[in-house]
Amino acid sequence: MASKQNNGFTLVELVVVIIILGIISVIAIPKFINLQDDAQRASIKGQFAAFDSAVKLYHSLWLTGSHQGRVENLANYGDGTIDSSPTGYPWGVDAIYSPDTTEHGQYYACIELWQGLTDNSTTAEGTDQDNHIGIIDSDIGVTYTTDTCIYVAAYFVQNKQDTLQMVYNHNTGDIEVNNAAYESVKDKQL
Repeated sequence: MASKQNNGFTLVELVVVIIILGIISVIAIPKFINLQDDAQRASIKGQFAAFDSAVKLYHSLWLTGSHQGRVENLANYGDGTIDSSPTGYPWGVDAIYSPDTTEHGQYYACIELWQGLTDNSTTAEGTDQDNHIGIIDSDIGVTYTTDTCIYVAAYFVQNKQDTLQMVYNHNTGDIEVNNAAYESVKDKQL
């Protein structure tokens, strides 16, 4: 009598394998998502640190050039197109500056400054007056308050998580990175 050869899995074996795969995915997917968020956070922190270093380098070049007051197109920094505030910190690229700079002028100066100072692939765009960062199509949302540019990591706002926010004061050169700024912007989302 020929023995019957068993080809394939039984229904019970398939169910057990599916259950095991389900358990593994329930455990692994959240860890993978957290790794992706951690990578995004590290990348944005790196961009903010590069911005901080660029501000310090720019101001050092302004000081070593013995400049007094505002400078247009500071030589020896990048492509030489970044203008300074009266105190020698980066202000913008071809940005009009005066003691009564309009909000419109400061808004565009902050956007230009990100592109001109960082020279990287991290994109930035301005947000509207209600700070609708959740609807932009860039890595960084740019807004402002008096004497400051505010750069917010859009990825985290769009995923309703605590985000990273960098506040740069163009008069003092002070930079503050807030690691949990989501609470301050979430109420202003659409």
